[in-house]
Amino acid sequence: MLYLIIPINCSLTIQEYKTNSPRIWLAFWALNVPSKQVKSIKRRINMFRKLVCVLCLVMIMTVSFVPSVFAQSGEPPVPAAPVNGNYVLDTLGWLTPAQIGEINTIVSDLDTHEMAEIGVVTLDDCGPDSQSYRTTLFRTWGIGHKGKDDGLLILVCWYGGDKSRRKLEQEVGYKMEATIPDLMTSKVAAQYFVAAFKTGKDATKVVSDGDAGAALVKMVKAYDAVIRGNTPAELKAQPQADLGTILMYGVLMGIPCWLWLIIFIILIVLFLRWVGSNSDGGGFSGGGYSSYSSGSSSSSSSSSFGGGSSGGGGSSSSF
Repeated sequence: MLYLIIPINCSLTIQEYKTNSPRIWLAFWALNVPSKQVKSIKRRINMFRKLVCVLCLVMIMTVSFVPSVFAQSGEPPVPAAPVNGNYVLDTLGWLTPAQIGEINTIVSDLDTHEMAEIGVVTLDDCGPDSQSYRTTLFRTWGIGHKGKDDGLLILVCWYGGDKSRRKLEQEVGYKMEATIPDLMTSKVAAQYFVAAFKTGKDATKVVSDGDAGAALVKMVKAYDAVIRGNTPAELKAQPQADLGTILMYGVLMGIPCWLWLIIFIILIVLFLRWVGSNSDGGGFSGGGYSSYSSGSSSSSSSSSFGGGSSGGGGSSSSF
C-alpha cells in the first residue's frame, strides 16, 4: 500500500492546500512542491492520466494478438485439425482424392525432414474478419514444428461465392517469414490462385471445372520449391509497378506485427509529450473491446501439426 506523507517544511498552510483540487493537494503533499509550480503539476497530472489510458489501450491491443484465447465477436469456431498425416481440410469439396493425396505427399516430406508444415483449408464462412480468423486457426492448430515456427496456412474463405467477400488468406510462421515473406505469399496467390478466377469464367464454373482445386495444388508445389531453395522463375520476376511502389510495399508489408506495435507505442508517447509541452489541460478517453472465446478445442496428440506459432505475417487476396 502506498502512503502519502505530509512534508514538514511546507511553504503553504494545510488550509491553502485544501483550497486546491484534491489531486493537486495530494500531489503537493507527496512532492513538496511550492505553489508557484501548480501549473506544472496540473500538466504532469494530465500527462499521467493520458499515459495510463494509452497503456491500457496497448494492453488491449496486445491481448488481441492471442486470438485463440481472445477472439473477435462473431467469429465461427475453428474446426478440428486434420490427423494422421493429413494436412488438408477441404469442406468445400474442391479437391479430388488424388489432389489431396498429392498435397499430403509433398507436405509429409517437408514435415519428415522438419523443413516446414503446410495446412490447406477451404471453408465457406471465416467470419466477419477473415484475416483475424486465419490467425486464430493457425495458432489453434499449431501449424509448424514447435520451436521452429515453420508453418504455412493456405485458407480459402468462400462466403457462398460472394465476390465482395471471398478471400484467399495465407499465414506464415514467425521463423518462416525469412523464407516466405509477405510479398512472396502475394505473388504466389496472384500467379496461381487468383489467376484461375480471371480467365473469364464464372467463379462457380472455375470451381466445378476443377481449376480452383488445381490452383491450390500449384500453390503447394510452388511453396515446396521455394522452401527447398528452388524458387520458380515466374515468382522471381519483378511485378509491373514503379520502383517506389515496390520498395514501399516491401518495406511496409515485411514489418512483423510486433514491430508495428512498438512503432505505434513510440509514436503515441512522442505525441503525448508534444501535447504536454503545448497544453495545460485536456482529457483522453479510450474505447471498449469485445472478446469471445473460440469454439474449438486445442490440437490433439494425433494432430498432423507440431505446435508451431505465427507472427501474423502473410497476405490476404481477393479473387
